Amino acid sequence: LRRYRPEALLNERGEPVPEILALAPRGERRMGANPHANGGLLLRDLHLPDFRGYAAAVPVPGAPGIGDTHVLGPFLRDVAHLQSGQTILINGASGAIGTFAVQLARHYGAEVTGVCSGANGDLVRSLGAVEVIDYTREDFTRRGKKYDVVFDAVAKFPPARAKQALTKTGVYLNVHKHSDADSGRGIGPEELLVLRDLIEAGQVRPIIDRCYPFEDIVEAHRYVDQGHKRGNVAIRVV
Repeated sequence: LRRYRPEALLNERGEPVPEILALAPRGERRMGANPHANGGLLLRDLHLPDFRGYAAAVPVPGAPGIGDTHVLGPFLRDVAHLQSGQTILINGASGAIGTFAVQLARHYGAEVTGVCSGANGDLVRSLGAVEVIDYTREDFTRRGKKYDVVFDAVAKFPPARAKQALTKTGVYLNVHKHSDADSGRGIGPEELLVLRDLIEAGQVRPIIDRCYPFEDIVEAHRYVDQGHKRGNVAIRVV
């Protein structure tokens, strides 16, 4: 078995665990994030009430960059300076990162506008968006409304055009290129603990579209590559 040394690995009591042996549970729940792999690392299911256990816990760490859902909250707060009462537009609001971003922005008290397909509008509203824009019918930059923060959670909208929807002091964020004011944040146990507490309190919930057994991982990738998944796709490896 491959041995990992994630920068952030915690047991169920929130204590740092320096090293683990992948796929070898040692009697307690653990979660962590590996910045050198495309996604997080989780050995056992977190105690998440009303979720589907293991499958619901897997997507929590996320993917590298500001796509790490456990650093997304601090990124919105400390880099975008998102505050209660401000407005944020999230492009790709129904995706893996977008569904977390909507909920975290609402947690900070912001007014959220989500951009997604019309079919996913109800989902995004249920996560806290006060307004939903169907990108298949409307270009948000042509509405004339300005936002304090524009976050492209899927990096599919031209940055120059997206910035047209910002206020004069607004901040643009991109899931791949970060923002004009930051080059990315590191991974730390504190961010994992904050996200864990929000999830256990029911203020944030991972959205699972589908869960595939490991032997169907090719089919899972094909589904994700279609670009229409809602939230996350999980792979069962044990």
